[in-house]
Amino acid sequence: MQQDLHTLPQNVKILSPERIAARKNSFGGKADGLLFLRSNGFSVPSFYIIDHLTIKEIKKDNALAELLVSEWLEENKNNAGKLWAVRSSAEVEDGKERSFAGLFRTILNCETSSIAGAVLHIIEGFDRIAETGYHTGEAFEGNIILQEMCEPEFSGVGFSKDPLHPDSGKILVNLIPGLGSKLVSGESDAFVARVKDAQSEIEFSSDEITGAIFDDGEKIISRSIIDFSKQVKEHLPAIEKALRTLEERKGFPVDTEFVVANGKIYWLQVRPITMLAKTGKPDAIWDNSNIGANFPGLSLPLTISFTTWSFARVYSVMCRSLGGSRSFIRKNQHLLSNMAGGINGGLYYNVTSWQMLLWQMPFGKKASRTITKMWGAADAAFTPPPRRFAPLTYFRLFFNMISAFIFFGRHRRKYLAAFEKAEREFASTDLHALDRKQLIRLYHDLDERLGGKWMAPMLNGFFTMMTFALVRRSVRNSAINEAYPNFVNDVLFNTGDVVSVAVVREMQELLREINRTPQLLDLFTNKSDHEIWNALEFAHPDFKKCIVDYISKYGERVEEGELKFETVNYKEDHLLFIAFLKRNLALGAMERKPENAFDHRRIIRKYYCFNIFKRVWLNWLTGATTRRVRDRENMRFIRTKTFHMLRLIFREIDARLLSDGMIAMKNDSLYLHYDELLSETVTNDLRKIIAERKNEYAAYAASALAPRYHQYADEFVPVFAEHDDSSGMKGTGCCSGVVTGEVLVIDEKNIHAAQPDGKILVAKYFEPGWIGLFSRAAGLISERGSLLSHTAILCREMGKPSIVGVKGISKQLKTGDRVTMNGATGKIERTEHEQV
Repeated sequence: MQQDLHTLPQNVKILSPERIAARKNSFGGKADGLLFLRSNGFSVPSFYIIDHLTIKEIKKDNALAELLVSEWLEENKNNAGKLWAVRSSAEVEDGKERSFAGLFRTILNCETSSIAGAVLHIIEGFDRIAETGYHTGEAFEGNIILQEMCEPEFSGVGFSKDPLHPDSGKILVNLIPGLGSKLVSGESDAFVARVKDAQSEIEFSSDEITGAIFDDGEKIISRSIIDFSKQVKEHLPAIEKALRTLEERKGFPVDTEFVVANGKIYWLQVRPITMLAKTGKPDAIWDNSNIGANFPGLSLPLTISFTTWSFARVYSVMCRSLGGSRSFIRKNQHLLSNMAGGINGGLYYNVTSWQMLLWQMPFGKKASRTITKMWGAADAAFTPPPRRFAPLTYFRLFFNMISAFIFFGRHRRKYLAAFEKAEREFASTDLHALDRKQLIRLYHDLDERLGGKWMAPMLNGFFTMMTFALVRRSVRNSAINEAYPNFVNDVLFNTGDVVSVAVVREMQELLREINRTPQLLDLFTNKSDHEIWNALEFAHPDFKKCIVDYISKYGERVEEGELKFETVNYKEDHLLFIAFLKRNLALGAMERKPENAFDHRRIIRKYYCFNIFKRVWLNWLTGATTRRVRDRENMRFIRTKTFHMLRLIFREIDARLLSDGMIAMKNDSLYLHYDELLSETVTNDLRKIIAERKNEYAAYAASALAPRYHQYADEFVPVFAEHDDSSGMKGTGCCSGVVTGEVLVIDEKNIHAAQPDGKILVAKYFEPGWIGLFSRAAGLISERGSLLSHTAILCREMGKPSIVGVKGISKQLKTGDRVTMNGATGKIERTEHEQV
């Protein structure tokens, strides 16, 4: 029944702080914070609260919102004509464990005529969150704050403890001119100040800082960093004092929002810091320096859950095959099951699990402490497990490992034969003719035939790590090192029969053919992808056959994320390869790289002319290492091809679920876990599960993934690489050569628009599919990666000077900087721009 629009129920009110003070109940995290600030003498802009009881009445009759605001304005005539922030305030917001920032709605600069609509919008947001159950899985009571907007000179977020360095004794303040919306959203870079005892350290990398003001709409403003710094510094001592007072009175470190208007500080919010870095030793360390090259950015739940499960399975099989007892497998199952996993939508290695498993193996004490170097990751301390093998078991494992190394060729042949047979039979299977249960059985059959044989790649990876470490150590302490500081990398440069190299060479041949054939060049320059594909059929059938053959052999390798189940590769969509060729036409116009003339045997013979034992040892060791590196790359490509077969099965299962109405949209099953997708008994809860995970991933997409996390119980604390901004930039040299040039910083956002010709490319990591950039660049510098990564191997093959593992380089350098890089020593130096 509709209410009389001239009267309101007695309990339907917009409450002033004076009315609220008489009531003892909570009004949610934001409102309670404002009340705390006000009662403790901090300046707070005028605010009012619509409590959850009033909201219940409005939900019964939306017309009450307009009447409620009209009555409030009548009682408070001085509020007319002002601008307001309309914000949610719920019990589950701004708590000590989680803040749920970003999940609840806020409307800024709201005119009084629009407040009623804004209130209904906030209430609708409450209903959406309650339906998903994302917050806590329980019901919650939402309140709404109306807070007068200020016209700030600058806005800030202040922490009473630096979240990443809580023991430093400094407060941390992020500031921006004008409104705080650009700061909170992350759209504009902040002016950062760390303050202790009124002494401040300032951090900002540009000459100007941008913000926004509200003047009939939001308008961007810009201030010189010198002027802004002067304005801000006079307020920092007062901000520091206020933050320390709030921490003392609250009893825990606080995260605040504030503005400075007309020279006065106004406080808008106070809440606990929910992501304060822990001190002391973490329970586990997670890192994506190595795994991130194959799984960049966010990976969907199907990819993460399958990868986690497959690591546990194949390494359990390897341990068992080498002689590890069932008891050993059982006691280490918690480590095997946590070798990889997802954090905030990203895929990470659990470094601690790897280290603790390796430590128990023969040669494992050394390997467990050097594996991070092999990955190109920072060192990671760990506590060794209390128990190792019994002597007899240890000897059996040692003997089996040596035997596996000697007779590795047998394991390799069995693995290749099993894969080739499975691939042939899979190619002859009509997936479209199979129902969901038949597809699931096909998956299990493929897993049974290949999963048990997966030991060969795992063993090869372990042997590669051993031989590579040995050859580096042998050369480092030898007479060769002084004359040839990059000897090991140059030896690997000669690695033959590597599929990654064949992929590049054959792709370059296609591009050369386009460049030397005027009709093809005109076609690829001026036509759309679809038009090119159709025209090739009639005008250039021989060249189209070359493209089809290339895709048939290498179409599983794409520009990024080739192991993700959500990725669409060239075999699934051939037009993607046409687009790739179009983007890289300049690569085909380049001269063919001369064959490398590095003769490591001659060098060894020269320096060990009379030491036959050393000469034989180094020749054997370098040969063994190059073979292991070759097999490692080739088996990685077989893994990519295997994932492609699984991806096609999963795509068909997705189609069956969609046709049966179990999911709402194509590819929704990518949000399911591996075991959920392959369950023969599908429940009606799939749509709900998928909706909840989509909400989670929307939150993940709004925040940056850290390269490393420290785990404390169930909490994952981000760890970002630190660096100094001195000239001491150094990493691991991958391919010899000294280059001076202009820097181009690239990432997944500008990768397709990048013009790398003659420039030194800098990135957090390089995808193996970015091969079109490699040949055009003068050199490559990567924040992550190792000597055995795809990038390092391809750069060595192309003769491109390259350096990996330069911590923080993507922040130290910016596009347009000029540097000199030494691909042998790994050293990078800034240079002056050439005079024009």
